[in-house]
Amino acid sequence: MYVIPHCIFGVLLLVLSTSGVRDQTSKRYPLIVVSSDGLGWQFVSGNLTDTPNFDYLAETGVWAKNMLTVNPTTTFPTHTTFVTGLWPESHGIVANDFYDPLYDETFHIETDCTNFDPKFYNESEPIWLTMEKRGRKSATYFWPSSTSYERRPSFFADHFDWFNDPYWNRIETAIKWLKSEQPPELLLLYFEQTDYDGHKYGPNSKEYLRSVETTDRHAVGYLITQLRMNGLLEKVNLMVLSDHGMVETSSERQIDVFRYVSSHLYHEPGMWVKPELVGSVYKELQGIPHAKVSRVTVYLRKDVPEEYHSRNNRRYPPLFLDVEMGWSERYEWYSKYHEGTWTRGNHGWAPNEELAALFYARGPSFKEGYYANRSLRAVDLYPLMCHLLDMEPLPNNGSLDNMMDLLREPEPETVTEQPIER
Repeated sequence: MYVIPHCIFGVLLLVLSTSGVRDQTSKRYPLIVVSSDGLGWQFVSGNLTDTPNFDYLAETGVWAKNMLTVNPTTTFPTHTTFVTGLWPESHGIVANDFYDPLYDETFHIETDCTNFDPKFYNESEPIWLTMEKRGRKSATYFWPSSTSYERRPSFFADHFDWFNDPYWNRIETAIKWLKSEQPPELLLLYFEQTDYDGHKYGPNSKEYLRSVETTDRHAVGYLITQLRMNGLLEKVNLMVLSDHGMVETSSERQIDVFRYVSSHLYHEPGMWVKPELVGSVYKELQGIPHAKVSRVTVYLRKDVPEEYHSRNNRRYPPLFLDVEMGWSERYEWYSKYHEGTWTRGNHGWAPNEELAALFYARGPSFKEGYYANRSLRAVDLYPLMCHLLDMEPLPNNGSLDNMMDLLREPEPETVTEQPIER
């Protein structure tokens, strides 16, 4: 449930095209999707913070009550779902850290040798890679795993110094790519600070709320300004979202699993127990005292709730510990590696409204001043992106029908292309 600082991401997805298509909602306008990591929906456009740029998006476009993401509510699984439309059990990035029994290797998002190893990503194909295969250029700027596949985008950031690359530089680089002779149709860029501050200070802290306002001004606001200055604002579809929220926690609300089950009986991350020991370890885990935490549920993998979509992949361990939100289970390896870090805010539990993400959008394909009073689903973003790009999607778990109310009605006549001035 913890997130490593090197991989705390927020994202900008930007799409350009060169030809017109049939109607207002399928026209290949540039598409921009900004994802600010760890930015909860309840901290924007309300009484907690001053976010004029999010308010502008709501006034001139569409916004939803919130968006439920995936289990676990962490960076890599969620961002992979955004670009594939698949649940983690289908796209294979089942957690920020996981063990793969086929390769007998462990994936750690903070370790370059595994984070950038293509074999961990071969169970799905993200939208930018499909575009490249179909002859349409793409670009990425720090989108999680976007440079980990065997084929890279046409444009990508050639460095990985996330915390020393200011937001303005990322946005200005994106604008330069857009104005190049052969611009990309897809660009991914992330913004990470809200997640970092949420972990370090807690979501109810002044530091976190200040970070939300910084994202509003220096990410969303500066992007809008640059688009307007370059004559692009009314020629692009813009989507702003996050990957999950953040809840208050503390160092006192941690369950040290290794104090109840000997670490010699399993290996990490997760509860990878030898088949002949699953039954006995299952019983030991049920002995975690409920006086300390009100809810600790131990599942065999086959019994994990279906709505979690966390059963059908070899990368899930045979045992799964589901604890009360606000509490975290710690394993021996994790305890040693992260001792004393990030105890005031966390995420990673199953999707729910408190951990839900946000969603705003504006542009020629979206309605104006429209509020969707419901929870969107992360898996539905992919078919929406494909529709806006006039691209046939790959098989996925999402549904475009769930998002069509956000879009303008198709125009009856053919619409000519909207060229980008350079």
